[in-house]
Amino acid sequence: MSSNRPKIIERKIKATNKDLDAIVTISEAVNQSLDLDRILQIALDTVLKLKGLDAGTIRIMDEQSSTLVLKAYQGFPPKVIRKLKKIKLGEKFSGLAALTGEPIVVHDISTSPWLAEISEARSDLKSLASIPLRSRGKIVGSMNIYAPNGDHFHEQVMQLLKVIGLQIGIAIENAKLLEMLRQSLKQAEYILRSSPNGIITLDVDGKILSFNEAAERIFDFSLSEVAQKTYRDAFTNQPEIIAAIEKQDLNQEFIFYKKDGERIYSSLSHSPIRDEMGREQGSILNFQDITERKKIDEQIQRIARLLSLGQLAAGIAH
Repeated sequence: MSSNRPKIIERKIKATNKDLDAIVTISEAVNQSLDLDRILQIALDTVLKLKGLDAGTIRIMDEQSSTLVLKAYQGFPPKVIRKLKKIKLGEKFSGLAALTGEPIVVHDISTSPWLAEISEARSDLKSLASIPLRSRGKIVGSMNIYAPNGDHFHEQVMQLLKVIGLQIGIAIENAKLLEMLRQSLKQAEYILRSSPNGIITLDVDGKILSFNEAAERIFDFSLSEVAQKTYRDAFTNQPEIIAAIEKQDLNQEFIFYKKDGERIYSSLSHSPIRDEMGREQGSILNFQDITERKKIDEQIQRIARLLSLGQLAAGIAH
């Protein structure tokens, strides 16, 4: 009996190493793309290939409707997939795994009415493992893996699938966060484009990161002329602008001259850009062309002076 122990230990080490290789393979697979649908399809294909299987699905949670939406699948005809496109949380085994947060194993799928469509389409499939996909303590979806034999999903396989489920769950959450970031950037770009004020963003070294259309109009520069330059290089012939930027008053007014010599009155406000730790990463400069307002102010002042002189002259005449 003792002579078999080294062989048993060797088999366990090999099995552990194989599982570790599988985890690394999945990690590499889900990092191949930033597109959520592609990530999930790659992940499912990789899991099935590693386990020598050919049928499975991945669903993600739609929190607004409390439904699980099918995003990746393999091994089933389109007519079956159309029937299983959406399921409610708690419905069927994938919905139940997502609801409870616990893996589910079905050793004979032909005995469950929840799996009637699967059994009818693939009579060769015998068992199912439904794995909740989790990220940061939150369920984000579920994965179903099907096998042709009833005892395929033993404890070691289930432990591996749980770890893989965590990896896929984190990949789902990261992809969602990335999409939210993309949408936020789109919104920020729209605000920059549509703003009547000239908005310039600088990095911590003073390099110009963005320069909206209003800024192009106010300063008579195109983005291509100033992109990736420092503000000192971009405005080297306009020291008034450099001085205003470096003054860093919250709100200030100053005069500068465009390339053609036109005098422009501008207001400028500074806003720091900070990271999540509160460290300054750059700044946003908000320029407003107030030339017309200043011209009106000057006209009003001129009229007031003339009125004052008129009243003085009238007084002297009397």
